[in-house]
Amino acid sequence: MNKYRLGLGLAMMGMLLSTKAMAELPCASFEPAVKLGFLLEPTLTEISGLVASHSNPNYFWAHTDSGNDPHLYVLDHASNWVHTFVVKGAKNIDWEDIAIGPCDVGSEKICLYIGDMGDNLFRRQDKKILIIEEPVLSDGLTNTEPYPEVEILATIPIQYPPTTETEPRFVNPDCESLMVDPRDAEIYAISKQSSGGPQILYRVPRPAPGETAILEPLGSYEFKSALGTLKPLFNAVTAADFAPDGTHYAVRTYAQVYEYDVSDGTSVADAFQNPVMAFISPELQGEAVAYHPNSLSLYTASEGYGTLTRPEMHFFACIERKPTDPTDPTDPTDPIDPVDPTDPTDPVDPTDPVDPIDPVDPTDPTDPTNPIDPVDPVDPTDPGDPGSSAKNASNTACSVNTLRSQTQALGLVLAMLSLLATIGLRLRRVRSQ
Repeated sequence: MNKYRLGLGLAMMGMLLSTKAMAELPCASFEPAVKLGFLLEPTLTEISGLVASHSNPNYFWAHTDSGNDPHLYVLDHASNWVHTFVVKGAKNIDWEDIAIGPCDVGSEKICLYIGDMGDNLFRRQDKKILIIEEPVLSDGLTNTEPYPEVEILATIPIQYPPTTETEPRFVNPDCESLMVDPRDAEIYAISKQSSGGPQILYRVPRPAPGETAILEPLGSYEFKSALGTLKPLFNAVTAADFAPDGTHYAVRTYAQVYEYDVSDGTSVADAFQNPVMAFISPELQGEAVAYHPNSLSLYTASEGYGTLTRPEMHFFACIERKPTDPTDPTDPTDPIDPVDPTDPTDPVDPTDPVDPIDPVDPTDPTDPTNPIDPVDPVDPTDPGDPGSSAKNASNTACSVNTLRSQTQALGLVLAMLSLLATIGLRLRRVRSQ
């Protein structure tokens, strides 16, 4: 039995060690959505981009899309509109997502990246990314005009690379997602295919001033929601965000939110082929996703749905994965022993080198390795202990009764043997006649 348990434990340990070699996301799952509320600011009729501020931990940056003002809205974590900035000299042709990260490779400054890349008709030749140094908010913010202006630090004109595809949606695709890796300031975008088909992950190089960035395709993936391909629009990518700690990133479609782990050195491109579904979106037209500053929990936001609803925000709290703990006897990921680490005080530990059943314990009456008495340590108060020198009346009476019972049983056995012998002798005589 002990060999069986030990073998089973080693097999489990091998399986667990092999899975530990694979990357794991920090959240095992997420709590149900908490609706933070509708956005009531009159000009904020939709949220197309959302990102948590790095310089102002209690706030978000948000924006609208095509045809609206070139405004950056400041929201708090309860979705309340707090303040507005005007991006000086900019025009909101079709702002579709916002990202945050280092202003450049090796830079310690934090910048906002606005993706003016929306193109539902696949015709635009002026797509670009605006880079703005993140403003530091002051106390006493108000929502009164005139709103303060922020300068554009840099502009990256973008262009899609040549392709063998002939459909405009693949040649010059719509793009509504943007993210910046906080580790190396790399910029990534994902095409949006509302009519179905694979969606492409691109790296956005940082060109010299005045030059155009030719996007570098890193791989494609065809998303499938719980409804499969019944309605392709559900699977269209509408936003992305990198966790502030750089260990994972998120991509959302209209239907679902996915996470990707890069904590073990996996490239962003390789991780893109292995999405892990985080949760199903509760929004009618969700177009934004953002990590909480803790890099674990997530926020989502929607556009207003025609005249029916105002844009709304939801919060999804992370349920963290339990870390490996060698001091926890119930932790199946313990590399020492999947049942329990070797522990001479654990009576059920098959890896215990002292005794696979139980360590030698003179106080344990069932321990066969007890050197004092294999049944029970000598105990003068135990009437059933054969090693006790204190004979009492109950011991003697018990011994006499036991001897009588054994004598009677022996006599009964002898009588039965004699009867069987007699019957056998008579049978032989009958046969001989």
